[in-house]
Amino acid sequence: MSEQRPRQDAIEQIRILLDEPVGDDGDAQLGFEDYADVLAGVILGSDSPFTVGVFGDWGTGKTTLMRCIERRLLDHVPGTGRAPVIVPVWFEAWRYEREEDLIAPLLGEIADALVRG
Repeated sequence: MSEQRPRQDAIEQIRILLDEPVGDDGDAQLGFEDYADVLAGVILGSDSPFTVGVFGDWGTGKTTLMRCIERRLLDHVPGTGRAPVIVPVWFEAWRYEREEDLIAPLLGEIADALVRG
């Protein structure tokens, strides 16, 4: 007796969620508009050096929020005030978790961003 295979239309399709940031409308989808606006305003309105940290569990939207802030900063049209030069640097420290010292790869990423920027 031969085994019957299920019909293609009888198989439920299930979408796998990837660990990818949400697209350009991610701030609206995740309710990040206000956070991105305020953090971009703080960055534009403050003297450097300072650090902004975004913390959260896996999948909570950290990269999406950072991309939203980045878009606001890069789209910013300076008014009468000073026009800061903004060069985003993306450094994924987890890729170097086995390295004894993170300074070399970090400085490499900064140098690459400055050359591109």
